[in-house]
Amino acid sequence: MSECTVSLAGSAITEVSRHTTANGRTLARFRMVVPERRFDRATDRYIERDPSYFTVIAWGHIAENVLAGISRGDSVVVSGQLRVREWRTADGVARTTTEVTANSIGIDLAVRGRGGVTLVAAEQTVPPHGERTDAA
Repeated sequence: MSECTVSLAGSAITEVSRHTTANGRTLARFRMVVPERRFDRATDRYIERDPSYFTVIAWGHIAENVLAGISRGDSVVVSGQLRVREWRTADGVARTTTEVTANSIGIDLAVRGRGGVTLVAAEQTVPPHGERTDAA
């Protein structure tokens, strides 16, 4: 199975909304903008280009963490599977949305810098890199 995996850095432009499926699964959703800049050697400066907009979807424990930790205006980094959905409204208008189903979401510390982030202990501990979790 082929997937289109992306990593995006941008800003949350909506508040995170909570949804619960019929079988009780939690889903969190928000929109983000990814600005595009490129360096123009002719003018020796950065040029702002058209931004890209994405709907970010998170499930389960990632959704719970997003609901607790991401707000409108936060600088975020999102990694996950990219999907473009097309549909028609009831009155026949064509619509398109670009969605990322997140594997990982975090605050972008490169933008936010120091302060403003509080780390909390996870309920389930994860061993340091390189340690095995099986009894081999």
